[in-house]
Amino acid sequence: MIPRPFRLLGQLLASLTLLALVSTLLPQSASALGAPGSCGRPTGCNRYELIHAGSTYAWWTGRVIRHEFETTGEQLSDAANPVPGPFSRTGTPTMWAKRYGTLETHIEEPAGDVATDWNQSRRYGRWEVRFRSRTGDNRPKTPAGLPPYAVKIELVPGGAPTRCAPESVALASYTQTPGSRATVGLDRPGLHRSAVAAPSGPLFDVNDWNPTQDSRYGAWRVWAVEVTKKSVSWFLDGRIIRRLPIKNAMRGQRLHLRISYLGTPGFVQMDPLVTQVDWFRYYPLGRTTTKRRLVRQLRRAPRPAATAGYGTVGC
Repeated sequence: MIPRPFRLLGQLLASLTLLALVSTLLPQSASALGAPGSCGRPTGCNRYELIHAGSTYAWWTGRVIRHEFETTGEQLSDAANPVPGPFSRTGTPTMWAKRYGTLETHIEEPAGDVATDWNQSRRYGRWEVRFRSRTGDNRPKTPAGLPPYAVKIELVPGGAPTRCAPESVALASYTQTPGSRATVGLDRPGLHRSAVAAPSGPLFDVNDWNPTQDSRYGAWRVWAVEVTKKSVSWFLDGRIIRRLPIKNAMRGQRLHLRISYLGTPGFVQMDPLVTQVDWFRYYPLGRTTTKRRLVRQLRRAPRPAATAGYGTVGC
């Protein structure tokens, strides 16, 4: 016969186990999930910074992988610090550093193509990045009429070339010319899909950053993509814009996020380029919104159109 103290201890352990199980099934507060709107600052975010798909569609869980590039006070610092975390770079930009609480890249001299890889690879999930770019500068030494860099944000398998990767999912692709529009899409042998992505504000800034904290005027854009076994979905500034029902779109390959700055073939020098990445995030599949209006949007989003070849820049 088991002594009474041991019976009571067993009952207590069973009760604690049941309580822990029930707590995992209940909705968790934002603070318990790591503050889904957190900008890496104790003061939190403004409304402009909270515009992103992870917030709109409730993707946040305790398993989110994130890189914010700042700790207390660093968002105001102009000091250029080494880039932390699992990032790698190709090309030779003038600057590639953690600065002003962002990952900042400057290309001011002939450098060829430049790319940043976030080496967090997964087969399926959701990738999101808050990003802005700026072309040109006000320095008199810069020749007039130089072509601007093209910008491409995409998911690629390991070892993929910077230009025209045989298999990729483009979160955003655009040239920094007046009136240009961004495209999103998917490329793999025998299949090319693309669609225009039109933000509510500017696609990029010219010469100087627009400091306005409003998506209609500032050039901060938030690009995201969701890859599942049955579909690929694209998001811009917290809203779904395209969805492609397709089985095993990327053949189950491990994918990682890459941002490329592509020069114009035949030109040694390009118009100066500055970009900032506020943050990178990866959300695992599973948790999502239950709001009917948003669920309908997710299901009914238009498909990207079929194209004869690559629909993105640089190809």
